[in-house]
Amino acid sequence: MDSSTSQIEIDMRIPQEATTSQQVNMGSNVQVASNISRASDLLMAVTSSAEVNRMKISELASEAMEVLTKLALAQEPLWQCNIESNTEFLSDIEYLREFGHISASLIEIIKMVEVGDSQSELPINNSEFLMESEYRPVLATNQPGKPVSSESSRAIEYVKMKAFNLVQLLMDLEQWLLVFPNIVSRAKLVGVLSSTRVEGNYDGTLQVMTAEFHAPTPLIPARASYFARYSKQLDSGMWVVVDASLEKLFQLPSTNVRRQPSGCLIQEMPNGCSKVIWVEHAEVDNRMVHNMFEPLVSSGFAFSARRWVSTLVRQCEWLATLNSTSPPTSDRVFISQAGRKSLLKLTERMMRSFVADISASTENKWRTLPVFGAEDVKVTTITNLNDPGKPPGTTLSFATSVHLPVPRTQIYNLLRDGESRYMVWTVRLRLTSN
Repeated sequence: MDSSTSQIEIDMRIPQEATTSQQVNMGSNVQVASNISRASDLLMAVTSSAEVNRMKISELASEAMEVLTKLALAQEPLWQCNIESNTEFLSDIEYLREFGHISASLIEIIKMVEVGDSQSELPINNSEFLMESEYRPVLATNQPGKPVSSESSRAIEYVKMKAFNLVQLLMDLEQWLLVFPNIVSRAKLVGVLSSTRVEGNYDGTLQVMTAEFHAPTPLIPARASYFARYSKQLDSGMWVVVDASLEKLFQLPSTNVRRQPSGCLIQEMPNGCSKVIWVEHAEVDNRMVHNMFEPLVSSGFAFSARRWVSTLVRQCEWLATLNSTSPPTSDRVFISQAGRKSLLKLTERMMRSFVADISASTENKWRTLPVFGAEDVKVTTITNLNDPGKPPGTTLSFATSVHLPVPRTQIYNLLRDGESRYMVWTVRLRLTSN
């Protein structure tokens, strides 16, 4: 999406009386399952704990760690740069050359493509063009007419947190969910296959997980994935945390995504900071994405490495502000330390509740509003019984998206300013009433 246009997701909620028969959404509460509820999760827990499968998962995780480390440190030609959006993406040809198992005939074709020779003829044998790779599994939905695309990205940021604490944040399920509520809607720890058995020490820890990733709109389907997460200390002050998809090893429920080795390389820096190199790589089926968001998703931005590291930076800054003992002042008002903590926690709860309620998570059963001309308006009901951050009862939530031909910064500044926002809604209500 360029800077001249903006898309806005609008969410409106109407409280109703509580009914116990409707779906329960815990809202701002972290969605951590203490038990394994689905049959597929139970099957994964049993099969992953078998010794032969434990060894396969361990080998897969070790290979994924090596791939991720290479991807994090590699330069051109493996990584290409999009100058217009200032983002990096993987070259499919170079990726296959580095990590895939390619036949001799396909290597010749790649060479022809590189030199621009499309006139030469090669004997074609379909069996020779099977591009097998440990990291390019075929989606269960990859059938004729159902295209699969590749998404890859890399982002580098400096974070105000020590490397060891970042690893702990990523390996602890509850902390991970707390830090990335705008990306991870649900997650479960299916089992721990190896660990140091020392609390807080995650060097060599290997655990099987399932997670659901979302964007803040019901028009982009959530992505569910089964994977092994592996953390390893490579050197003093150097860590890697990698996710390795398990769909290749097990017959798992069909999903719309197969994650390639993804994760981050963390390097300890002076003054308690860390350098984080984040890599995201996946094969996805985006057929169900709304046309309005198709460019945003197909470009890889919706689930990009940039989103992960930007969220991580903001959360670390939030924690630093929360724990700061320096006098909190501004140009207009003095805020006590206790008041600042309460305000920060309130805003964090508000944001967590909003992104949880507006996403296309399986927890939210969105339906199209049965009104002519409102095909893009979605509606769902969310019942809260014991979330202390929300009033009890059932909320009727409406969501829609609009495309505006103005820069997104202009929309943001308009909505964040109380006076201009009031004027916009006042004019809108007057026009509607007339």
